[in-house]
Order: sequence, then C-alpha cells, then structure tokens
Amino acid sequence: MSKNGLSGFGDLARPKLLRWKLKNSALKKYGDILQGDRAQEPELYAQFQIICEDVLQRLSKDAKRRSKHNIGIWHGSGSAQLPDAHTQTVVRKPDILVLRRSTIQSLNRTTKLKINRIQRHHLWGLTLFPMEVEKTKQKPSPPKTTKAVSNKKSTNDPRGSHRYTIKDAQLGSYVLECFLANYRMFVIALSLKNYDVTLWYYDSIGALRSIPFNFLHDPRCLILVLHCMNEASSAQAGFSPFIAEATILGGRPWVWKGQRLEFTNSGGLLRTFIVTDDPLFISRQMQGKRTFILPVKPADKKAPKREMVLKFLWLDRGRSPEIVLINEICTAAPELKEYLPRIFFDRFYNSEMDLHLPRFNLNIQFNKLKMRDLTVIVAESCYELWMVDSLEEFKTAFVNIFKCHHRVFIKGRILHGAITSRNIMFYRREDSSVVGSLHGFDDSFRVDDTDTVIPSEVSHSPCISPFTATDLLDITIETPHRYCHDLESFFYVLLWAGVHFDLKNHKEKPMDELFALWNVHTEADFTKAHDNKSEIWHNDGRLNRFKSRFTEDFIPLWDEWVTPLRELFYDAQEEEKRIRAQTPDQETLNSILTFENFMGALGQEPRTWD
Repeated sequence: MSKNGLSGFGDLARPKLLRWKLKNSALKKYGDILQGDRAQEPELYAQFQIICEDVLQRLSKDAKRRSKHNIGIWHGSGSAQLPDAHTQTVVRKPDILVLRRSTIQSLNRTTKLKINRIQRHHLWGLTLFPMEVEKTKQKPSPPKTTKAVSNKKSTNDPRGSHRYTIKDAQLGSYVLECFLANYRMFVIALSLKNYDVTLWYYDSIGALRSIPFNFLHDPRCLILVLHCMNEASSAQAGFSPFIAEATILGGRPWVWKGQRLEFTNSGGLLRTFIVTDDPLFISRQMQGKRTFILPVKPADKKAPKREMVLKFLWLDRGRSPEIVLINEICTAAPELKEYLPRIFFDRFYNSEMDLHLPRFNLNIQFNKLKMRDLTVIVAESCYELWMVDSLEEFKTAFVNIFKCHHRVFIKGRILHGAITSRNIMFYRREDSSVVGSLHGFDDSFRVDDTDTVIPSEVSHSPCISPFTATDLLDITIETPHRYCHDLESFFYVLLWAGVHFDLKNHKEKPMDELFALWNVHTEADFTKAHDNKSEIWHNDGRLNRFKSRFTEDFIPLWDEWVTPLRELFYDAQEEEKRIRAQTPDQETLNSILTFENFMGALGQEPRTWD
C-alpha cells in the first residue's frame, strides 16, 4: 500500500499539506517520554492525542467548517478496559481509538460514572492505534525537521521482512471487534511504534500492510491520514452500505434491532427489511465467508407475514452462489422444494464492481488470493434441531434431511459437502408437524454421471468443522470430497446432538470437551482430530465416553441408531484395509457405505420419490 493508497476513504480532496507542521510542544514531550528511563505507552497517549487534535482543528479551519471536526482521539486515560466479545471475562486496554465525536462524548460520560470498562458495541470506530514502545539510544530529531519530507529511514526498515509481533495479534483482535460491531465491509487500522505509523487494511479477502512512515520526519502523511478519516462517510470508512441512515444518536451503543437494511433487486426495485432482534449467528472470522445471520421482517406490508432471516456471506468467487445451486436442484427435483431453504429474496454483489472495495484501487497483484463476493439471502425462518419438542420429532426431521441429501446427490447432481449441526434444520407445517430442511449449500460440489466431483470443482476447499470426515483431515494427501464423507458427517452430527441437545429446555449446551479436538485451526489440530476420530471405529472405550455424556432425551437413540451406524463404519474401515493394495470403489468402499445401508442402520426404508 503506497502513501497515496488511501483510496479506501474515497476520492477526498487533500488539504494544503505543504505548509503544515505538527504541534512542536507535544512533539517535544513525546520525544522526551520516549527517551526517558521508564517510557510507558499511556504517557504517550495524551501527547499523541494533542498532536492529532491540533491537526483536526486546523483541518476544520482550513475547510472553513463552522462545526467541529467529525472524529476524535480517545484512549480512556490509558486505563479503560474492553471486555472480550467472546468470553466477556478477559479484559484489555483498547490503546488509542479514532471514534465519532458523539461516541467519545458518550464514553467519557460512561467512564466517569461507572467502572472503567467499555462494551464492544461502543466500537462505532473508524480505526485504531495499538502502540508499541521500542527503546532506542538514538535521540529524536528536533521538531523543526517536520517542515519538510526527510529522506531518512523509518525506524522500521520498509525493505526488510515484517516480523509478526504480539502487537500485530493485538491489532488483529481489535480489528475483529470492529468487524463484529456492525458487520463492516472492511476496516482500515493503524499501528504506532515510536514515531512510525503503519497502515493496515482488512477485508474478507485478506489483509494488506503499508510501508511505515515516520510522522516526525514526514508529518504530511499523518495529516493526510487524519484528513481522510475526518472526511470519510460511513460507507467510505467500511461500514455497511446497506444500513439505511445508520446513526447512533448521542453516542449510544450500537444495536441491530430496529435497523433498516436496504437492497435493490436485479430489476432495480428497492427492498427493505427491518431487523427484529439480535443477530442469530456471527462468524468470528476476519477473512473467509464471515457468515452473519439476522432475524428480519419485510418493511413492505404486502409481503408474507412470516418470520424470516437474512444471511450475509462472502463466497469464494470460484464457487456457485447458494441460490444458483438451490434453483438447479429445484429444477431437477421439484419434489425437494419442501425440504430446502424457502428463499424470499437474494442478491449478489461483486466485491470490485458493486462494492468497490478499496483493495481494487491499489496497484497490487492478488494472483495468490481467493477473491470473494458478497451474497445476501432472505429466507423464511427455520430452527435448529435442538428446538424440536421430542426425540421422535428429531428423528423425523433427521430422516427427512438425510433422504433429501441423497436425492440432491442423485437427481440434482450436487454433493452437499458441509453437513453440520447448524445446516440441518426444521420448520412446522400449519398442522404443526415437523419438516426437516437442508441448508448451507455454500460449500457444495457438482458431480458427474459417475458420482465424482467435476474436475473444475475438485480444487475447492472442503468445509472444515467438527463434523468433517476423517479422510478429509489427513493433510498429507489430497482427497476429493465423496458421498461417503457426508455420511460420516451425519454420524458425527448424531453424536453431537446426543451430547449437546437439551430438548426439554430447548437449549444447546456449550461444546463438550470430547469434541474440542475436532475443532481444527492449525496443521497440528488436523492431525489430532484425525487420530482422535479414527479411534471411534475401533476403540469401544473411546466411543463409550460419548455414551456417558448423552442427555436423557437421546439415550434411546444410542442402541437404536448410533451402535448400528458405528458397526457400519467399522465394516467399511476394515474393508478399506483389506483392499488397500487394490483399486476399491472409493465412493462406497465396495458398496458398504451406501444410502441404503445407512438407512437400514436407522431402521428405515429408502423412500421412493418417483
């Protein structure tokens, strides 16, 4: 990212930078603190704030703006704490935040009246400055050098390789908080090390880092950054362009309930949806799909009076959007419409042509990155299976979904590829009977007449979750996704449901320690999860640990479904060993792992659709 690569803030007119200096008195105190025996970050916050506020005031004067500048610097006197969004127990200081002035006023009132903690939903922030102090014996240049750009090197040599530090991890944590606050399209952040400022850009595709600039020797860069942030609209600062008239009056914490989301359909017609409650699901990803689901209702009073959900998802450009696959399935097998998501509205946004993400304005090649585009789907609400009223209803929905999955594979020629507890759901007909519904076709594969994933989609990464099949966790070999892998995932879903679903209270328990090793992130995690799952087929003691955790509701399912299925997979594993030197039928392991055999283990007759 070049010095001029600030286009994320839009085409903003530059102030008259050449005649500008930074505030000498604050610069001198900043340098004195750095040279002190006990330089502390909080001591630098106040001086850096004075430097920035002075620039912002002169920016407003230069622009002949009557009102005060739009943004301000806030650091909570170096003592405010931010609870971790996931655990709400671990706290940390947020360093320097660049916030809307109304938010700063609210935070100042909050920290005076209550304990020194701020909530993550206060982060209606533009960016942030995690600060790192590196002790140096060199004396800083005198402030008079700020009148011109110097050719001196930055403290961080821009030509050297960047070492990932604990401060980078801290920055990533704060960026994630900003993403989670109200589903931003991108976040531009800054990190500060002594006099060096580095710009960082994060979106669903990846992260970019600029060459550091030294604000002592090159004040124009800092002035330009502050100018861009001060003039940026919400959309130019990365906030969602779909939130209609998004405001936080008086700096109140952000809430989703009541917000209006506006989209235009392919015909240019405006569709508005009102958020009815808190988010149903928030992915804690900075890159990748970043799935985000909200409960909504159409603003149009003529629309169906049904509960709906709106899903944002950043899809790998090489994959087909979920709505495309669902339409293909419904065309090939219209009898499945009842068991698939009931789509009310959908929209696809190209990240470059429609959303104009700043990364595409930079002169950078992205050949090795996977491009992602935003998909928006509004569908009628379904519920996770722990919301059913009885084990019999669970079994009905599960069998519905399993049969639908096979029909999608056989007639729709699509392998689902992402069987998880969240993707198998249900709804009720008008007579209150339960209908299973298969969701989550974002990671699906098209298959050919031999039931093999088509060559153009073989390279697509599989969905990795606690329910991923053992073969796909072996990172030493490349294994194409097969139908039998989805069967194995269905088995893991049964184990998960038995341990976590509390049907009497309609709750899902937190992840049990038995499944902790199945939640993979690193290469070592893949190996541990592979070995741990492999034990299930041959180690009775290992399997019985799951039985001991089954809830009272699901105990009858152990002998009825789990044991027969475990025997089926055991036979398949033994057959794989026997014929390993040969060329086995990889799809079914010599007709052992088939739809018919799986249904037989469930005590069910295969459904005749035709």
